[in-house]
Amino acid sequence: MKRVYNFSAGPACLPEEVLREAAEEMLDYRGCGMSVMEMSHRSKVFQGIIDEAEADLRELLSIPDTGFAAGVMVAASIWSLLL
Repeated sequence: MKRVYNFSAGPACLPEEVLREAAEEMLDYRGCGMSVMEMSHRSKVFQGIIDEAEADLRELLSIPDTGFAAGVMVAASIWSLLL
């Protein structure tokens, strides 16, 4: 298959390894019996995803434990965190 490079806004061309892992976990995320899209955002499994993402972000950006790291879906949500 010929890979196409995406230079549009949003996610760009992802490594094939990442796409394969996502495809494998689409029906059963790490053995929990469902995909991430099906699970509750309040579940222990999903909380683990959040915790792992925060740890990765802190490591990549060298954010200390005393620093603030927040994941938000909408830019306007940032204001509610700051107010």
